[in-house]
Amino acid sequence: MTGSDGLVAIARVLGPHGLDGRLKAEVLTEFPCRFLWTQTAVLLDGAGKRTPCVVQEARPHGRLLMLRLQGVGNRSQAARYVGCLLCVPEEETMPLPSGRFYPHQLVGARVEDIRRGTLGQVSAVWDGPAHPIIEVRSDQGTFLIPGVREMVRRLDVAGRRLLVELPQGLEEATRGG
Repeated sequence: MTGSDGLVAIARVLGPHGLDGRLKAEVLTEFPCRFLWTQTAVLLDGAGKRTPCVVQEARPHGRLLMLRLQGVGNRSQAARYVGCLLCVPEEETMPLPSGRFYPHQLVGARVEDIRRGTLGQVSAVWDGPAHPIIEVRSDQGTFLIPGVREMVRRLDVAGRRLLVELPQGLEEATRGG
């Protein structure tokens, strides 16, 4: 998940944990082992404000992560970061096996339909409950494409291009402002 301009989210702060400033976070990376060595990161809030931080401790707690950040020493200080994304620079993401990609690498890619030509550009990619959801922005607004093989026929990450075959009416049915 991309946070903002070159940042990639690796965790989402859910809330304080205890009274001493620890944070409870949802892991967003496929590589939770990265928390063993990640020391510097950026907290990104909903308004896009970036706050550099030093991760002093990160330990798994079931499906969650407990974090201790330098300078966050009590529950009220920890509460300020609820909802923030813990991000690292894109160049610090873990390498993926051949044929795999990070969703943020699709943002900005040209989307072309087999029959209708260029539809727009990928503006976001979300994890849906069953498959990724690809948001496409064009001059006519935005619309959504399910990230399934039946619709995404070819994906060229390096060439920044998605070739799709959309059923009649999908673009119009999912178009937003």
